[in-house]
Amino acid sequence: MNRQILKDSIKAFDFKRLFNELGWDNHSQELDIQLNDSTYKLRAVAIKKEFVVFVCPPDSDGREPDYQIRKKIDSKVTPFAFEHIIIFYDEKKSVQIWQWVKRESGKPTATRETKYYIHQDPEILVQKLNNIEISIDEDESLGISDIRLRTKKAFDVDKVTKQFYDKFKVQHKNFISFIEGIESQVDKEWYTSLMLNRLMFIYFIQKKNFLDNDTNYLSNKLNHVKKLKGKDNFFSFYRSFLLVLFHKGLGSPERNTELTELIGKVPYLNGGLFDIHQLEEKYPDIQIPDKAFENLFSFFDQYEWHLDTRIKATGREINPDVLGYIFEKYINDRASMGAYYTKEDITDYISKNCIIPFLFDETIRNYKENAFEEAFEMLRENPDRYIYPAVRHGIKSSYVSGKRADLNSPFERGKGGVFLSDEELFADLPDEIKAGFRPDLENKIVDGKGEYLCDIRKPWNKPAPPEIALPTEIYREVIERRKRYREIREKINSGEISSINDFITYNLDIRQFAQDMIDNTVDPDLIKHFYQAVKKVSILDPTCGSGAFLFAALNILEPLYESCLQRMKNFIDDAEITTKSGEKKKIKFDFFENELNLINQPQHPNQTYYIYKTIILNNLHGVDIMNEAVEIAKLRLFLKLVSTVEADYSKPNLGLEPLPDIDFNIKTGNTLVGYVSIDELQKSMETGRLEFDEEFKRRILKLCGELGIEMNRFNKAQEDNDDSENLKPLKKSIEDKRKKLSLLSDLAMAQFVYGIDRKDEKRFENWKSTHKPFHWYYEFFEIVSQRGGFDVIIGNPPYVEYSKVRNEYTIKGYKTESCGNLYAFTIEKSHNILNKKSKFGMIVQAPILCTKRMKLVQDLILKNKNFIISFDDRPLKLFEGISHARMSIILIDKFESRNFSNVTKYIKIDDLKTVFQNSIIFEKFENNLDLRIFDYIVFKYSSKIHKNILKKLNNSMYNLNSLTGSDKIYFYNAPGNYIRCQKFSSKNLLFIYINKNFKHFIHCLLNSSLFYIWCSTLFFGRTGFSLNKDEIKNFIINKIPLSTIYIDLSDRIDAIYKSLLKIKNEYQPLKRFLEQSKHIIDEIDKVLAEHYGFTHEELDFIINYDIKYRMGKEAEEEE
Repeated sequence: MNRQILKDSIKAFDFKRLFNELGWDNHSQELDIQLNDSTYKLRAVAIKKEFVVFVCPPDSDGREPDYQIRKKIDSKVTPFAFEHIIIFYDEKKSVQIWQWVKRESGKPTATRETKYYIHQDPEILVQKLNNIEISIDEDESLGISDIRLRTKKAFDVDKVTKQFYDKFKVQHKNFISFIEGIESQVDKEWYTSLMLNRLMFIYFIQKKNFLDNDTNYLSNKLNHVKKLKGKDNFFSFYRSFLLVLFHKGLGSPERNTELTELIGKVPYLNGGLFDIHQLEEKYPDIQIPDKAFENLFSFFDQYEWHLDTRIKATGREINPDVLGYIFEKYINDRASMGAYYTKEDITDYISKNCIIPFLFDETIRNYKENAFEEAFEMLRENPDRYIYPAVRHGIKSSYVSGKRADLNSPFERGKGGVFLSDEELFADLPDEIKAGFRPDLENKIVDGKGEYLCDIRKPWNKPAPPEIALPTEIYREVIERRKRYREIREKINSGEISSINDFITYNLDIRQFAQDMIDNTVDPDLIKHFYQAVKKVSILDPTCGSGAFLFAALNILEPLYESCLQRMKNFIDDAEITTKSGEKKKIKFDFFENELNLINQPQHPNQTYYIYKTIILNNLHGVDIMNEAVEIAKLRLFLKLVSTVEADYSKPNLGLEPLPDIDFNIKTGNTLVGYVSIDELQKSMETGRLEFDEEFKRRILKLCGELGIEMNRFNKAQEDNDDSENLKPLKKSIEDKRKKLSLLSDLAMAQFVYGIDRKDEKRFENWKSTHKPFHWYYEFFEIVSQRGGFDVIIGNPPYVEYSKVRNEYTIKGYKTESCGNLYAFTIEKSHNILNKKSKFGMIVQAPILCTKRMKLVQDLILKNKNFIISFDDRPLKLFEGISHARMSIILIDKFESRNFSNVTKYIKIDDLKTVFQNSIIFEKFENNLDLRIFDYIVFKYSSKIHKNILKKLNNSMYNLNSLTGSDKIYFYNAPGNYIRCQKFSSKNLLFIYINKNFKHFIHCLLNSSLFYIWCSTLFFGRTGFSLNKDEIKNFIINKIPLSTIYIDLSDRIDAIYKSLLKIKNEYQPLKRFLEQSKHIIDEIDKVLAEHYGFTHEELDFIINYDIKYRMGKEAEEEE
């Protein structure tokens, strides 16, 4: 098999040649697959033992068929060729999707797809196809079952997911049992994690050919050492080979002939991972038998360690993200740490909407106010480029009134501000749907006469076809999405969207915009100032775990760095101009030339390595309370660097620049315990009735100043790739100063904050061990003490009740202590270490917006401009593994002087792929004082109409409390999509006393969709959601005379309840029959619309709020 022919064939989309090289036979079968109004003409390109390979051309729009269509095509092909592969591609030949369906008896089919993008190295496919190569010698002996097994091996290799972790956990446990020579169980677990981290790192780099040009280096060395030492020596590999490889090979640049003969040609890595660990110093006689490594390597060999199928991957990346998943899962299984693996879409959303706005704002501060005027003109010229595909989905096909068919949207370029009517925007919808557009009814106040808009629009609740709808969308949602698209287009065309923060408000593609700004600007000074902002931005995750947010920041900054450097090169190349006299003159760009010269130094393997290294050293910072977390985060960053380099045995150190030392970037400590500033230290000592001696202060300032100078020297030397051996004395000096400052600060905090006598050494050491103080003023001296704090703080803090950790450590001096959860304390600490022009973004639990104890942390959030997004955990969750995964994303802009807010509704997720593109719709509050009710509940609004409905409610001066009396009204205090009817006592079944004249009215009110909206807007999101009596009594009403219709409706509700109870007795278990009572609830809301003065459009909104979820599958599953 010629690998280069395979690669060339893949890139040329020449599948016949590809499979000929693999030893398959030619095949010419053709199939016409009819789906809806489309015909897909599949042609076979190869066959082996009745196993057929088909190629499917693009759809009529030139795109590869979407996932659902691909599955349907497969089912149509199966009767003609039961075993098959289908290769899909697009008209531009930019992507291939290789589909194979796993079919096993007694199990549902499982679709396996591999995507290849034309800019990738085809190696990712070649490695798979290697499994289905058929040689001439074996052809005759193979049957279709053999081809099936080989295909399964190629396309059904386990990915590193939860399934991998479950097996990894077993391996971790088994490895612990093999270790001898370590007394403490905690230390055994720690050393096991360290060993597995080291070994997984080596597994990755051996696949990159960095270890003696052997992709199975570890297994082969294990076998080799066992032969040398003899089968009766069970402890040979660990002590005679692995420790030597770690400490003298990968961890030291010194080599001699004997060492090289043992370990072969391997690179010096630096970075600290393979230095002698403190546990190895503490326990010098550790022993681990060979059997432990045999089991582990056998397990590792079942998986692909280097494959990255992300769209923007190069095809060469080894995907170190798996280590983060493994670590987060392992820690959470071992202890209730409250940290959860944060998915890439969450980290990307938060990171890009903090980092990029900061870079734009910083450029404006240091350059000029209108620095990006040219970029926003670019936005107006091509707005669809920055509106996410999920928002635009189906709009092209919807516009059929005569405009050019090749436009991606119904707006013609050049007609800025053109208004698109409903008739044009919805021209393709069925007549029964278009009948619901009734401007004459929308703003009319409901009076109980004539037709109701909500009745006319009932067809809007039907599922819409996939050509125009996102997964699970009903027509109502399609219509709202198109209206939002129109609104955004008109705001862009009119120039209303004119700042980078507007990209957050309207959820536009901020990363693409920043990229295009760099690529298209003709202003070299803009590139200079933006690049300087990129190089200097300080980013922190204060509870970094395995580094998910640090990686997100890295992935956001890297393309910006790269584009800036490319533009610098462009400006230098195009610097020649012609003067008025006709003379040729070269413009000098000294700054650009200096920056490019730094990158082009021969010691740097390539530009990408240099960029990653620069970002890791200059921009990224993290803290975590767990040593293992910090080790994993650093390990993943090292892997990211190694992934950019190919082994070259003709170059020094195999072409790999030694890894940077990032011990001063990613640190261990307790974010919540420690001094932020010297002033805070001084204040605590004075509070402790001890005069803050000026000599003591000078001593600390002197140490900090010296530390800052040495840190700058250390970082500069690393950027310049100074010899790491020369840096060791400097690093030791830095460590010595940190230890002195740590001792001074710890003694002061222990005595003056925690009341521990410094003379009581045992108690002091125990306090240090449990509290792990981290003093920001010197740990990040330049950033916190000299620059006033971090520019950007992002993260996913632990969701842990303070009561659960109070026995381990306590916090002091927090305004938010009464909030009672670590994430609230983390927000307050972050607030104190941010500078005045900073951005902040975290994902926390949704109760932060709707529980009384969270008021003080709400106050912190609402002091500045903010964006608040709320997510339900049904039907889908943002986080798996949490029973109550109702979450909120909080973004804060400390630089913005006006403290206005942008909030979303309580978002229900039914498609994780599009939620961050389509579901985030903000409603703006100009005054944060209007954002809360009851002083501790933040509104969750979805639109202006939603806001107006609640405004009408709140305008009344009366609430249910004004109707108290002696009669009881029972209510279920934990409503979800419906109000349960129960005939038995429950802790959730409460009552309030009501005036008997209004009893039936209140009965109806508490069962209305209006009440559901009120609950969703205010209270949904609480853990173990429940309403208390006072909150129920605060529901707003208009005090009007009782009408007989309330009694009539209440009687009908009673009848429905009785029938439901009867059904419950006959059919157990009963969850609910909402569809049987919905028409009664609608009647209640129609009456209430008259009561409150709602318009027909508002009534339609109320009756159909969350209708898909209240009436759909989720409602059926709710308990």
